[in-house]
Amino acid sequence: MYLLGTFPSVYFCKQLGQVLNNKIFKNSGATFYKRKGDVAMPRQARAKSSTGIYHCVLRGVDKRDVFIDDQDRYKFLNELKDAKEKCEFELYAYCLMDNHIHLLLKENDIKLCEIMHNLALRYSIYFNCKYERTGHLFQNRYFSKPIETEKYLLNVQKYIHQNPPLMQTYKWSSYKAYLERDNGIIDISFVLNLFDKDNEIAKRKFIDFSCKKTSKITISDYKDIEFVREIPDEKFIKLISNYLEINNVLKINNYNTQIRNDYLKKILDIDGASIGQISRIMGINKRVLSNIKNCKTCPNCLQK
Repeated sequence: MYLLGTFPSVYFCKQLGQVLNNKIFKNSGATFYKRKGDVAMPRQARAKSSTGIYHCVLRGVDKRDVFIDDQDRYKFLNELKDAKEKCEFELYAYCLMDNHIHLLLKENDIKLCEIMHNLALRYSIYFNCKYERTGHLFQNRYFSKPIETEKYLLNVQKYIHQNPPLMQTYKWSSYKAYLERDNGIIDISFVLNLFDKDNEIAKRKFIDFSCKKTSKITISDYKDIEFVREIPDEKFIKLISNYLEINNVLKINNYNTQIRNDYLKKILDIDGASIGQISRIMGINKRVLSNIKNCKTCPNCLQK
């Protein structure tokens, strides 16, 4: 029996039976669960990969940031390293964005659902404790896409590494590990060997391939999940100015705390806006923005 990290009130088991007043039914292609007093709802079974390789995504609930500062990112990478050692999976790529996480991995003896549950639960406990929040951190179940061919695997790793605007200098992805041949938590040999057996030739081919624009075919495979890409700063500043009808967005910092926070709430609600980008543009601490977004009234919300 397991407790789902993203649905803490829902239990499941592999056999038919009754668990804490929850009846579990199985049908072809879907699993049905029923809580006491609820109507049974279907949950579509995940597509299985014959290779054991998957592209997985964890996304913040309501598009909220899951990383407020670098300490959070280091913590997640440490949890990822621990999970890799305990669950013995292979990791081919990762990218930590403000409000979602990409992983390209291969399961071995331990199944993907246990790997992702362990990782999401441990980080969620840390995050909620640090920022004094409750409730779900990640939206719905994690997303997973089976990887069945070498060509598709290479396109997906490129897609993951190209998520940040400046891939070559981005600190929180596995791209640099391939350039520096620093294994760390990444199993780089598998991917590089697909380009060439010679290390230097493979590295050059990897760089050339990774710098090319991701094919539209690859992106179209992800219509069932919404990846939020960051709006360029210049365009975002113009968007804020038009939306709030002000000439200089930095003047918001000069208003009294209540008016400033009201403006910031409106900015945080803009589709595609991230706490990291707003912090960078406005010069406001990420934790303050996070508290404002979560409608907290603690002293941190009142600080500039």
